[in-house]
Amino acid sequence: MKAMSKLLFKSENPKFLIVRAGNAGDMLMISPAVRALSRKYPYASILLLTSSTGKEIFTPDPKINFVFTLKHKHLPHFLSLEKRKIIKRLRELEVDAVLNFETNPLFSDLLYKASIANRIGWSAGMSIRIPFDEYASYWQNCLNLLSPLGIDKPEPYYYVWTSEANDRDMDRWLRHQHIKGPIIGIHPGNSQTG
Repeated sequence: MKAMSKLLFKSENPKFLIVRAGNAGDMLMISPAVRALSRKYPYASILLLTSSTGKEIFTPDPKINFVFTLKHKHLPHFLSLEKRKIIKRLRELEVDAVLNFETNPLFSDLLYKASIANRIGWSAGMSIRIPFDEYASYWQNCLNLLSPLGIDKPEPYYYVWTSEANDRDMDRWLRHQHIKGPIIGIHPGNSQTG
């Protein structure tokens, strides 16, 4: 596996781009990787390329410096003004490395067109390709993408940032429903066929 060194970064405060344009559960699965990245590189800028759902989940997070939102993630860049603008902006920002949690080749192409040299991911077109372990959980595969950045075996700590106002509203609603104590939500996943 190709290891990255700080020499590849343009400054002491590297810029990282995280790519995941999924739904709420998908975004939660990458949260341990976001946390581990921000702990290893506390002065880094962390950018996120995501869906509108991902933006809702990560916008309140103080670790995320900027969010690019994709409305049409399945269009190739040459048919998408939105993606061409993102490519231009990413070039201007001179991103040091990207963690691509998407497998769709359209994302690999977008990142290549944005001239990001250090593209870490599972899919073809990544400059550092990490094998996806089909026997490991998705969150573990997400954490494995961090190894080229010198982050080995981080703890799988999930989190979702909310505003204080949202916390107060939720507490008020739970009290109104007579629900007390910690709440654990379980998401069975999406088992669409076809």
